[in-house]
Amino acid sequence: MSLDKTDRVWISDWIGNLVHSDLQGNQLKKIQTSGRLEGYHTVTQDGDLIYTDKDVKVGFVYLFNLIVGTGALTMPLAFQNAGWMLSLVVIVLLAGFSYMTVTFVLETMATANATLFLHKKEDFVYSRQQSIHANIGDSIDAIANAHSATVQEALDEKSPLLKSEERDYRDDMFDITERVELIVRVYIKFFKSNELFPPFLQGKMAELFFNKVGVVLFYLCMVLYLYGDLAIYAVAVPKSLRDVLCTFKHSGNGSVDCENLTLRNSDPCWESSRLDRADVYRIMVAVFAVALGPFTFFNIQKTKYLQLFTTVTRWLAFMIMIVLTIIRLANNGGQGHPTVANFEGIPNLFGVCVYSFMCHHSLPSLVTPIKNKSKLFIMVFVDFVLILLFYALMSFTGAFAFHQPKDIYTLSFLPDPCDVKQPITNLAVLQYYLALFPVFTLSTSFPIISITLRNNLKTMFYREERPFSWWVDRIVFPLAAIFLPIIIALATDEVEFLVGITGSYAGAGIQYVIPAALVLVSRRAVKADPSISSLNNRFTSPFKHTFWRHVATAEKKFECFNIQDAKDFQTRVIESPVPVIVDFHATWCGPCKLLGPRLEAIISNKEGQVSLAKVDVDENVEIAMEYLVESLPTVIGFKNGRKINKFIGLQEDDAIDSFVEKLIH
Repeated sequence: MSLDKTDRVWISDWIGNLVHSDLQGNQLKKIQTSGRLEGYHTVTQDGDLIYTDKDVKVGFVYLFNLIVGTGALTMPLAFQNAGWMLSLVVIVLLAGFSYMTVTFVLETMATANATLFLHKKEDFVYSRQQSIHANIGDSIDAIANAHSATVQEALDEKSPLLKSEERDYRDDMFDITERVELIVRVYIKFFKSNELFPPFLQGKMAELFFNKVGVVLFYLCMVLYLYGDLAIYAVAVPKSLRDVLCTFKHSGNGSVDCENLTLRNSDPCWESSRLDRADVYRIMVAVFAVALGPFTFFNIQKTKYLQLFTTVTRWLAFMIMIVLTIIRLANNGGQGHPTVANFEGIPNLFGVCVYSFMCHHSLPSLVTPIKNKSKLFIMVFVDFVLILLFYALMSFTGAFAFHQPKDIYTLSFLPDPCDVKQPITNLAVLQYYLALFPVFTLSTSFPIISITLRNNLKTMFYREERPFSWWVDRIVFPLAAIFLPIIIALATDEVEFLVGITGSYAGAGIQYVIPAALVLVSRRAVKADPSISSLNNRFTSPFKHTFWRHVATAEKKFECFNIQDAKDFQTRVIESPVPVIVDFHATWCGPCKLLGPRLEAIISNKEGQVSLAKVDVDENVEIAMEYLVESLPTVIGFKNGRKINKFIGLQEDDAIDSFVEKLIH
């Protein structure tokens, strides 16, 4: 069989189409499932407990546990200092803002998935084309014969060119199936040169959308937040241990000499002891650093059982505290008298509330494994409402039940000489359980956060042309991660102050500035990319307008979808309330690839007056035969369930626009 130059060019294009076809089958399935793990629960390589259950209720519970943490223990004192009414207004507003920025992160995650998918698709196609074209020379006749046999087999309707499960990638491009982290949890020192897409783009959202300056500012903000987080842990655990171990109490009348009865750092820890409370606190900081610091030099994982243990411990402690304070208030034993509003307490209250609603940096690990994400925004909204109610309940009961709650709320349940009433509980086991609660839970989280900080420091300073030496990689970065938090812990034991500072600055950057910047830049990237600009991102934030106007008042979207079978065609085309243009195409059809983007661009300008349906004739032979599709591409317009007009082959943009306008009107 002799082939002229035109035939060889045509076969070359056909090979490229086969590569696309292969991508949509094998590579697509790999990409779509890469973010999902088998089993009900599993542990990620960063130590987080994740799940793959189809029911979103599991995600609901995990998000609740993720948000409610250390910050909640500082809220009662912040509420009492700022006043009950002012605190209520502030926490409601900040909860709403936090939910809004969570939706920004979810939208950006979907866009990042689409971007990664396109990059992988392009790299895969290019590598396959290069491989096939390199060996095409003497085998061109065999390839042509193979193609003829394949076409004949398709015409005989015995075997479609694509398997039925190999659907077009366009419907699922924005699906969140690949985990694209805000922060680096597992550091990748190098990657193989033959990988389709470098890990530094696979794992980090900032590099996908920010320029170099933006990336530096992003990591600076993230590192400062992690430093603050570690400093809070390094203070809370030793302070709790110090207050449990030290037994010295001033003697006097609590109702008269409360100011004199308050323990200070200069007071002895025990009777007739030379060690004061400050000395014992610093000793506990040193013990904490020696016990947990070495974990920063290694890679560790939380186990499922440890995560479950900390979850049960946390909620048991919270429930005990709420029940005890409600009982005291019900018996008219409340000692707190917060004002209505004290504006001097706003700065610290702001930082505490921001810190307490922080979850944005962990959303990729939480959301990606969920299989059914159709109710994702509803799940997050309900979570935030319940967390808001929980925070308000715990903070108000604590603010009114105690004369002055401790900055670590659990320490308020130890006997207080300033409390003129009986201790809130006489059960020593409850007193010590609550006082030691931060020790158990925070100590298990400190190594994970320190390793996360270490890895982000490595990523921030990593240069491919200057790899780190063993000394820098294994010694310097771990020391840099834990040195500053320990120094801060030695300098102060004010947990509420550290929470306020961390939340007000680095926390506000992560929770408000970074999500807003990411969603803004990602939306611009989508508009600039014709391959995805016309597609519908079902994870678009409800707060889409610049002034966060609700999506119901925003512009109507252009809808593009793929037809799966005859039933789907009946539902989405024949029964559609709006006109539908159906693009009959095939993956091996070169002109179809040229017409498709132009058709999408023209229809996208019609502001939702018409939809676009795509029918792959190899997968839907019956539909193609029913509507007498003999050549490709074929475009048919449907309105009110009836076939209105039709054109075949490539057309000029003006002709396509006229075709669409006639269908609409």
